[in-house]
Amino acid sequence: MERVGRAWPWVGLLARLVTGGVWLVAGALKVTTPEESINAVRAYQLLPPAVADLVGLVLPALEIAVGLALILGVLTRAAALVSSVLFVAFIVGIASVWARGIEIDCGCFGGGGAEAGAADAYPWEIARDAALLAASLLVLVLRRTALALDNVLFPDHTHDSRPRPCSTPRRADRRRKAEPMASTSKKAAERQAKAAAARAEQKRREQRRRVLTIGGVVLAMAVIVGGAIWISVSNTEEVDAAPAGASEFGVTIGEEDAPHTVVIYEDFLCPYCGALEGETRDDLTQLAADGKVYVEYRPFDLLSDSFGDYPIRAANAFAVVLDAAGAEVAKEYHDLLFENQPSEQDPDAMTDDDLVDLAVEAGADEADVRDGIEGLTEEQWVTDATEEAKNAGVTGTPTVLLDGEQFTDGRTVQDLADNLVAELE
Repeated sequence: MERVGRAWPWVGLLARLVTGGVWLVAGALKVTTPEESINAVRAYQLLPPAVADLVGLVLPALEIAVGLALILGVLTRAAALVSSVLFVAFIVGIASVWARGIEIDCGCFGGGGAEAGAADAYPWEIARDAALLAASLLVLVLRRTALALDNVLFPDHTHDSRPRPCSTPRRADRRRKAEPMASTSKKAAERQAKAAAARAEQKRREQRRRVLTIGGVVLAMAVIVGGAIWISVSNTEEVDAAPAGASEFGVTIGEEDAPHTVVIYEDFLCPYCGALEGETRDDLTQLAADGKVYVEYRPFDLLSDSFGDYPIRAANAFAVVLDAAGAEVAKEYHDLLFENQPSEQDPDAMTDDDLVDLAVEAGADEADVRDGIEGLTEEQWVTDATEEAKNAGVTGTPTVLLDGEQFTDGRTVQDLADNLVAELE
């Protein structure tokens, strides 16, 4: 049993290194591609857009910090607790998309987004995260693990072999009381006082060294986390887009001389775009009619790499209708595309025939648009629109610009819509 007990710190070391290594690699692979991390979090469809974006931005830095703490064995149990919470969140997230029939790359090591057949990997991913959760919990419950900096910062004196003061036997005590030499007793008391003072001073020095060391480690971890977040933020571009009405790839409503302008970059498959469209359409239409705002909607392809070709087909159909029937019909078609938006799980539910039918409902002549919709005659328009959005620094949808500045005032799509309308009224 004693051998088994001595083995646990080394088992804990192995659990630390494996779990910490996984976190370190996962964070390092994502820290330079924040847009991928954000899209991966969004793909779970569990959090409001603003929250998902924040989680996607901060998560790689947190993973790196937890990984380093576990590998070095510093603040080990706190790091193991955070690790355990994260693995529980990942297991719940994967189980959630599995239960809802959503097929996505988990984004654990970069990438993310929809992926056909991804559900086949869900059992393995849950089993993997469950095993890593067990390793994290083991590190959490163990008081000590081998080769950890915590062993230096927080030494365990439970088995300290240094001599401790002990009670004096009664016989010796009686003998000492009977001893006539007071000077000897005085010297012994002085020696004991000096020893106690030396021990107290040593304890103060050890405590001061421990505080400084812990402070240095915490500062170093803060620098690492801050640096990782800075790398993520520095890899996100500010949006610098052409003003409303100046792009070749959109449709406008309102008057150009309105006191405010709004530009909305959107993907016809993006559920957040659909939600924002539903929340703002009537208000923006009325505000534009009242001369208060000039609005341009700029559809492009953001999601085809993750969800198939529907974003391309829909944007192509929009361009065909815009060219064949004009801006007014194209705006109506734009609205119908969002009203009838397919899910990311089954984008092919919207067929080319459906796209043609919606175009006719919007007011286009079927003979003028069918060949273009079915033959993707405006695919180059879609490519150019997407390139224009990318060059403007657009990395996610919906991206809203108010008077030329990116507008992000809102924790949820509803908040974003309400706050945008309030700014314009």
